[in-house]
Amino acid sequence: LRASQLDSVSDQLATHYARAGQPAQAIVYYRRAAAVAHRLSALQVAIAHLNQALALLPLLPEGPERAGLELALQVAIGPLLLTTKGYAAPEVEQAFNRAWEICQQMGDIPQRFQVLWGLGRFYLVQPNLARGLEAGQQLLEIAQRAEEPSLLVEAYNSVGAYSFHRGALVAARRYLEEGIALYDRVEHRNHALIYGQDPGVVCLTRVAWTLWCLGYPDQAQARVQAALDLARDLAHPYSQVVALTYAAAHYQFSGQAAACRTQAEAAMMVAQQHGFTLWLLMATFLRGWARTWLGEMQAGLLEMEQYLALYRRSGAELGAAYYAALLADAQGRAGQPDRGLTTMAEAFTLLERTADRWCEAELHRLYGELLHQTGADSAAEAAWQTAIQIARQQKAHLWELRTTLSLSRLWQAQGKGADA
Repeated sequence: LRASQLDSVSDQLATHYARAGQPAQAIVYYRRAAAVAHRLSALQVAIAHLNQALALLPLLPEGPERAGLELALQVAIGPLLLTTKGYAAPEVEQAFNRAWEICQQMGDIPQRFQVLWGLGRFYLVQPNLARGLEAGQQLLEIAQRAEEPSLLVEAYNSVGAYSFHRGALVAARRYLEEGIALYDRVEHRNHALIYGQDPGVVCLTRVAWTLWCLGYPDQAQARVQAALDLARDLAHPYSQVVALTYAAAHYQFSGQAAACRTQAEAAMMVAQQHGFTLWLLMATFLRGWARTWLGEMQAGLLEMEQYLALYRRSGAELGAAYYAALLADAQGRAGQPDRGLTTMAEAFTLLERTADRWCEAELHRLYGELLHQTGADSAAEAAWQTAIQIARQQKAHLWELRTTLSLSRLWQAQGKGADA
């Protein structure tokens, strides 16, 4: 009766087989039901089906067949947990670690690659950048040996992300542009289901951040728009929330508060609808920042404080140093520079713990602004000189330019017109 529409009744079939004491067949249909739910972006439903399948595994006899089934299930559930629980959730590490353990005995190249990719994503946001970069380099080696463009796209994306966060901006741009050059929208469309996100969208958004720091704001804006257009055309919710949140961050970089708020609220809507917890926290924080510039200082500050705390409590600390610095700056603009300096100390602590170096120069610039606000001009000048030095080392010309302007204004006020 249902032979032509098994997808629509796969979850019911799985239940019948489970109750009939036939776990192997139940697992087959739970996997099928999960795949159907994933295609429909019903991610929580997909996770529930896969967990039901995992719960049935102990009923099967031990051996290669059972291990292969477990590997397939862990590989399937890992990306779903990444998108819903957040990259730093312990369930994510547990799923990918178990899959990697099985991969040592069995598993083909795509499976090994996907498991290693998932572990790399976990270490990125936790963050453990040194361990994550090691995973990214292994991905690149696997992809290059296999001479497989679909794997290379993801490997360049991964290594580019780690290079960016470690402050190696030139290298990050090179890797990400390599990923974009290899990306084919039709050929790689299934990556959104395999990895949970579209590599074209992610590479475009990341290279936009990189280009901004390097001093190419027009090129960065073009990449942001390309990512938004691609995510909209793909109609893949997780890729959409990535593109929208990164766009909001781009507008925060450039001081365009109204545009930042528009993109952040659009990201919040997608995140709330699909349960993308981590992205909801990030987007709401960025909206709070925008509100502090749009005449809603106290409401915006409260939102920033609340959502930064929630973000860190989720176990994710990637970007937290920069967000803390933005909060410190907002506190200074609200007439609370001493409070801002306390928050900035927390930002520097986070920076040292996470080694998330891409924003290091900007942290020192904002620190200098707060010191200048309290009248500590000598300390402010020292902070800005440090910022300029770091920016030059990283080739972060946009951060260097901003800091140079701050220093020049100070010198002009001190009567050092020629130096300014």
